[in-house]
Amino acid sequence: MAQETKIRTSELPLKGALLLEAFEADDARGRFSKFFEDSLFRQLGFTVHEVFASSNKKDVVRGLHFQNPQPQARIVWCPRGRIYDVLVDIRKGSPTFKKWHGVELGGKGKALGVYVPKGFAHGFLSLEDDSYVLYLADAPWSPASEKGIIYDDPGLDIKWPKMAGRAIQSGRDAAFPAFNEKDAY
Repeated sequence: MAQETKIRTSELPLKGALLLEAFEADDARGRFSKFFEDSLFRQLGFTVHEVFASSNKKDVVRGLHFQNPQPQARIVWCPRGRIYDVLVDIRKGSPTFKKWHGVELGGKGKALGVYVPKGFAHGFLSLEDDSYVLYLADAPWSPASEKGIIYDDPGLDIKWPKMAGRAIQSGRDAAFPAFNEKDAY
C-alpha cells in the first residue's frame, strides 16, 4: 500500500491561518521531508515568488513584520532547531482582528509549518541555537512597504516563552513601535 505523502492542513484560531504538517519519512539514513506541494499551494492561491532562509541563535526575536502596502502571504517552516512562531491578525473588519496565535515549529517529531495570510504580522523567537527558518513569500519583499510591531507590545500581550537572557534583535526590529491601527489593512 502506498504511503500518503500529502502536506496536511488544519485551521488555526485566526481566520485564514493554517497549521501545516509536512510529509516525513524516517529510516536508517535519517529523515526525508516534503515542504512544497503545488496542489496545496494552488488551493491556497499561493504562488511562490521568493524564498528566504535565516539561521538564528537562541533568544533571537525576528519581527513582528508585515508589508503595507504590497502585503505578502507567507509559508514558514523550521526544518532544523525550534522556534516559537507568532501570527497577529491586523486586518480591520476581521473577526480575529488584533488577536495573536503562537505555535512551536521544529524539534523532534512532526515537521510543522504555518500559512500566514496577507494582512498578518509575523515573527518568531528562536528556542535553540542554529534554528533554521524557511520563508516562502507570494509577493516580492518591498523594503519601502515593510513595517513592524515591537515583539513585546503590551497592547497585544503576546505570551512569549521565557528567554535565557534578553531578546537578541536587529536595531530595526528593536525600534519598531507598538501596533497602531493606522497601519492595519
